[in-house]
Amino acid sequence: MAAREPDTQYLSTWEAELSRQAEELRAEISAKQAELVHVDERRTLVRRLLEIEARGPATSSSASGDCSAVGYEHAESEIVPLELEAAVAEVLRKAGKPLHITDIRQALLDLRVPIPGRGDAANIIVRLRRVDQFMRTARGTYGLSEWGLPVVSSRARKRLRRAVAK
Repeated sequence: MAAREPDTQYLSTWEAELSRQAEELRAEISAKQAELVHVDERRTLVRRLLEIEARGPATSSSASGDCSAVGYEHAESEIVPLELEAAVAEVLRKAGKPLHITDIRQALLDLRVPIPGRGDAANIIVRLRRVDQFMRTARGTYGLSEWGLPVVSSRARKRLRRAVAK
């Protein structure tokens, strides 16, 4: 008995359904990542409040509304990014070479590292550009500065294009 060829219409319908399911799951993951970031931020703030309360009334005079006196700004601006940056550095070191941002993002998801914002690649790129530890080696590709690879700057390339166009 000869093997029957699969119906292309059936396979196309099946592929479309799987694509729809994948998009729904991506949206759910993105929403859960954003929720996780907010919960982690609140947990960090509560931890800071506990630290302040543990210090007792002797240090309450320094908490007269100056957030930097109790480390609030430091905590809010650096705790989550440091976890993200450390995880990205670990991923790059394990790879031993620069990686595309989609590969970095996937590795972070695999490690269950919370990605700030909506959890997309753009949020990771913003964080990486703020730190000298990372460098852009090609379009969408990042490595560790300690590797000494040539840096590609998107702004310099745009200026060059404008100059050539004139």
